[in-house]
Order: sequence, then C-alpha cells, then structure tokens
Amino acid sequence: MARVPYVDRENMDEAGKVIYDRIRNDRNSPTVGLQFRALLNSPDVASHLTSMGAVLRFKSAMPENLKELDRKSTRLNSSH
Repeated sequence: MARVPYVDRENMDEAGKVIYDRIRNDRNSPTVGLQFRALLNSPDVASHLTSMGAVLRFKSAMPENLKELDRKSTRLNSSH
C-alpha cells in the first residue's frame, strides 16, 4: 500500500489536469505512472521535477547508453 495517496486526474483542479496531461504527453504514454501520481499531490513540484527529468532524458546531449544505464541503476536502487 502506498504511503502517499495516488492522485487521479478526475480529482484535480484544471491547473493540475494541465500538469497531469503534460506529464503523460512528455512520456508519450496513455497513463501516468504511480510514481508521478504520488508526486501530483503537489502539482507544482511534480511539474518542475518532471520537466527537469524530461529535459535530461529526452533533450540532453548525454549519450543514449548512459541514459539507459542511469534508468537501470535508478530502478535497481528503488527496489531496495
């Protein structure tokens, strides 16, 4: 069970829905992952954090193999 409630789009105000939709569109995904839905308890923080993450992941000069390595290490570290 999550320690922080997951936010559903339907329960957000219009400004929050805009942020939710941007997160979904940035990741080209039909849904928003649970980690982002937890962050959406504070939509402004979620907006800034996910914008930074999207830039680092999708628009940086970092080589693709290092981006993949970073995602794998993050996944491994979060499983503990």
